[in-house]
Amino acid sequence: MLDHRAFGELVHALIGGVLRDGAPRNVDEIEIALADEAKRLDEGWPIARAVPPGLLWRHTMTLACERASRGLKDALGEPRGTSWTELAFGETIDGALVRGYEIERIWIINVVGYACVT
Repeated sequence: MLDHRAFGELVHALIGGVLRDGAPRNVDEIEIALADEAKRLDEGWPIARAVPPGLLWRHTMTLACERASRGLKDALGEPRGTSWTELAFGETIDGALVRGYEIERIWIINVVGYACVT
């Protein structure tokens, strides 16, 4: 299993990949896009990052896909506005992010003064 931070980064990478070409409109689109992104990450992630042995890695990918799927499905009923994904924020020194965090998703709803950040 990956540590908590790496696992969260994997889930966020899955979600970010699904949302890269726009938000899916239904559960079927989510599952198709998530399967495509999982295949892409399953091939590339172990090249760039440390992963556990085969059986544990497959289990980790299954859990990450379940978490990403749940998050994407939960968002289906949310009102739509302008959205951005994976926004970095934190403290900067000379323009470089030194302590950063990520917002998975922010929706600016078409109501003055309202935003949904997850």
